[in-house]
Amino acid sequence: MCFLSLLGCDPIVQGPPGDVVDEVDTGVDAGSLSDAGVIDDGGVVHDAGVQDDAGFPDDAGFLDDAGVIDVPIVVPGSAAELDTEPLGTGPVALPLGLDRVVRGGGADGFEVVGANGEILARGAGTPRAARVIEGALTSALGEGGALIATETALLALSTTGGTSVLAPSPLGARTGPVVDLMEVGDTLWIAAAGGLYRYDATRFEEVRPGGVPLAAAQLAGPLSIDGTQLVVAASDRGVFAVGGDATLRAFDLGVASPVAVDVDARGTLWVVAAGRLLERSAAGDWLQWLFAEDVGSVTAGRRATDVWLSVGADLVHVEGGVFSVAGPAPTTFLAADDGAALVVRADGVVERLREGRSVRLEAPREAEVLETVRLVDARALPRSLQAELALVLDGVSIPAGAPLSLDPTQLSPGLHRLVATATYPDGDVLRAERQFFALTADFPTWTDDVLPVAEGVCSACHTPTGGAHPLENSDQWRAEIDRIVEALDSGEMPLGEPLSEEDRLRIRLWAATGMQE
Repeated sequence: MCFLSLLGCDPIVQGPPGDVVDEVDTGVDAGSLSDAGVIDDGGVVHDAGVQDDAGFPDDAGFLDDAGVIDVPIVVPGSAAELDTEPLGTGPVALPLGLDRVVRGGGADGFEVVGANGEILARGAGTPRAARVIEGALTSALGEGGALIATETALLALSTTGGTSVLAPSPLGARTGPVVDLMEVGDTLWIAAAGGLYRYDATRFEEVRPGGVPLAAAQLAGPLSIDGTQLVVAASDRGVFAVGGDATLRAFDLGVASPVAVDVDARGTLWVVAAGRLLERSAAGDWLQWLFAEDVGSVTAGRRATDVWLSVGADLVHVEGGVFSVAGPAPTTFLAADDGAALVVRADGVVERLREGRSVRLEAPREAEVLETVRLVDARALPRSLQAELALVLDGVSIPAGAPLSLDPTQLSPGLHRLVATATYPDGDVLRAERQFFALTADFPTWTDDVLPVAEGVCSACHTPTGGAHPLENSDQWRAEIDRIVEALDSGEMPLGEPLSEEDRLRIRLWAATGMQE
C-alpha cells in the first residue's frame, strides 16, 4: 500500500542488505496526493497578512534601539577540548533525529545511517534538508517516517519492521526544488526555491505573508507568539513567524537581511543579521549580543538549549547563557544534532562535535507525560573518556549496561524521578536529573490545582489593581500558558519566594494534559 500522500509509489531503494522489501503498490500515480483527503489546487496562494509587529525590532537590520532591551558585549571564555566523532567524507551530513543521520552526497549519492552504523537506505543527489516526521503526519509515512530534500527531488523514507523504503514524495512535484523542511504541530512547512508552502494532509497551499513571496527561506521553530505555535521563515524579504490553524496568522519580526535563524528547546529565537546576534526570548523580549567580530552562523537543537555560533574565526558554544570558544570555526555548519552536538564540515571531512564533559539526559524530557513506552536516552560525554554511567529511577538502581524503557502502564500514576550519574576515570562525577509523569486519570484541573496558586500567589501582582496584566481566570492562563511555564521554570516568576516544586510541576502537568477546567 502507498504511504498515503507524502510517499510516492516507485521505490528507489531497498532496505539494509539481506532484508527483503515488499513490493510497493504501484496502483497510484506518484504525482497524485493519494487518499489523504481533498487537497486544494496546488496553485492556491494564501495571503496570510502581517497582523502587526508585536513590538519587535523594526529598524532595517541595524536594530539600534527598536525594541531591543539590552545590548550586552560578549567576550567568550575558553572551553574544554571538543570531543570529535568523524562521520565520513562527503559534502553533506544531515541529522534526521537522535538515532539517524544522512551523510554523503554528490556523484555517489547519499546514505541514511542508523544508530549502530547500519545503512538504512541509499539515494541519489546531494541532500539539502532532512527531517523526521512526527505527530499527525506520521501515519502518512509509517513507523520511522522522514523526508529528505535533494537538489532535484523530495524523497520520503519509511521504515517498517526493519525494512526501509525510499521513494519520491508527490509534494515535490508541486513545490519544485526544496531547500528546507519544518514540522510544527500537524503542519509540514516546505521552503522551496520559488516560495513557502504548507501541507496538513487535507490542504496544500503557498503562503505569502502580507502578499510577500518567500523564496528559498530558512525555516526554524516552533516559535510561540500569543500562545500559537508558529514557524519562522527567513529570506531576503525579512523574518516572519507564520502559522495557526483555521485562520492563518503572520507576524513580521522586523529583522532585515537575515543570514541565519534557529529556535532552541526553550523557544528562544536566534537570528544573525548584519554581523550581529539577536535573541528573542519565549516571553517576546529581544536582546542584541555584540562581539568584537562579526557573527556568521547560528544553529541550535530542538531538544536541548545548546547554541553554536561562528564568530570571526572562532566556533562559539552557548549553554546556560555562557559563551565559550570551542575551537576554530568549521568550514560549514550542517546542523545541530541532538542540541548538544554540532554536525560540521571541515577540510572536506564531516564531523560531529561535542564540548567537554557532560551528562546528557535527553529523554524523557522534563515534566513530560508518558503515554507510550519511551526508551531512556542517557550519555556520558565525551565518549573517548569512557565514563561509567549509572541510572536510578525513583531511588532504585538500574543494572549497568541494561537498556531502560519507561512503560507508563508499569509505573504508578503521577510524578517520577530519573537520575543519571557519570563517574569519570579520574574520579570526577557529574549528574543529570529529569522529573516526568506516568499517564494517569487523575489529571490536574484549573479548579483544584491551578486556581489556588493563582489566588494565593499570582494575585499579588496579576490583577487589575496589582500592577501586572491580569491572570485571574482559566482562559487568561490558557492564552499565556507557554509564557507562564517558561517564567516558572526559569524562576522569573513569582517575585520573591519561588513557587514550590510540587505546584510548578502540577501546573506543567495541567498544561500538558489539556488544561481541564
